[in-house]
Amino acid sequence: MPKNANEWGIDEAYCNGIGKIMIAFQYLEQYIVYTIHLFLGGDIQIAECVTAELPFGKRLDLLSSLYKFRVKQIGQREPKLDRWLKDALDKADKAASKRNHIVHSQWGYDVKLKLDIAKIEARRKHGLRAVRLPVKSPADLLAIVKQIDDAGKVLLGFCGHFAGVYHNAY
Repeated sequence: MPKNANEWGIDEAYCNGIGKIMIAFQYLEQYIVYTIHLFLGGDIQIAECVTAELPFGKRLDLLSSLYKFRVKQIGQREPKLDRWLKDALDKADKAASKRNHIVHSQWGYDVKLKLDIAKIEARRKHGLRAVRLPVKSPADLLAIVKQIDDAGKVLLGFCGHFAGVYHNAY
């Protein structure tokens, strides 16, 4: 067992990194709900009700659809905002994928006492297989936290610019 192993045989620094991923992702989810609330006329409770049961990817789809609807309704398109939102959604989607690989994986140590992190997949094409994750240190987990945080910052920047351009437009 590693020197700083917990009762599961995993170094506490890895557990700390996983926790930070969870917290950062929760903030990203809230930023998405906040952005959706802008497109629903500014009612955060309605946005929470509408998004409560939606999986993450569907929230991104809803956000994109509402943006397109509002821009069409206003009749004024700003290509910079289109690109900004696309970038934010792409970053959020990639962040979700990385988070999912970490959260929905099996964590443990192999016989050589090296960290072994695998995501077990069952696919029609390949059958059951273990996909090893490229996490060599707790710093790799913190890099994922940064990617999630960066996606949130891009989305919040988009919100601020959208509100500035289309303030009181609908």
